[in-house]
Amino acid sequence: MSEKRIPLEVHVSYESTAEPIKVGYLMDFTLPPGFPDEMKADFTQVFDIVFDEAVEQGLLDRPVQMIYREVEGLPKGSVKAVIDAYNGSVTFYVFDRDDPIINAYRHVLPELFKDAQEMPANLRRHIRYPEDIFTVQAEMYGTYHMTNPTTFYNREDRWEVPHELYRSNEIAMLPYYVTTQLPGSGKLEFLLMLPLSVAGKNQMAGWLAGLCDGETFADVLLRP
Repeated sequence: MSEKRIPLEVHVSYESTAEPIKVGYLMDFTLPPGFPDEMKADFTQVFDIVFDEAVEQGLLDRPVQMIYREVEGLPKGSVKAVIDAYNGSVTFYVFDRDDPIINAYRHVLPELFKDAQEMPANLRRHIRYPEDIFTVQAEMYGTYHMTNPTTFYNREDRWEVPHELYRSNEIAMLPYYVTTQLPGSGKLEFLLMLPLSVAGKNQMAGWLAGLCDGETFADVLLRP
């Protein structure tokens, strides 16, 4: 393995015999059947430009090939990408400053990323809690909210996503965005909500909410 030093004691390692360097690109959804293969390049074009420039500047010693792959339900959301519809420029706003992958990219290409606080207010108010991440969190919390070891081992108090009727079919309820006033709050808030029921019973156990407004963005609230 060869190792390239970059500022602030961060290291990027890759196989010295790899030509070109291969980087995986994962999408958190699957494309519909018949989606043109040539259009998939549009998803990675921004990264191609960045890596090509890094090669020209000597930051990388060889070209980079993006490997495209669809992964349904991949949780992510550390960065919000904003594309200027007039000139095509892309700005990445970092919302999770503890994400190690994003921090590595920021040290290599610091001019590409900005802190979430720098996002203009007219864009910030459109940010939503990601549905994919919220769904995974709700499903996991249904089991891991139990703090008693015996109760946890026997799965005695497991919660699950409830079901609802949709066109005569019973399906798992999907999270939904609402504007509501939370208990103890004096103002309306925009949030993503999903009820939870006792496993195997038509009995509500509580509800989970992902907050979307202001300084509380990405906070998760549980009301049993």
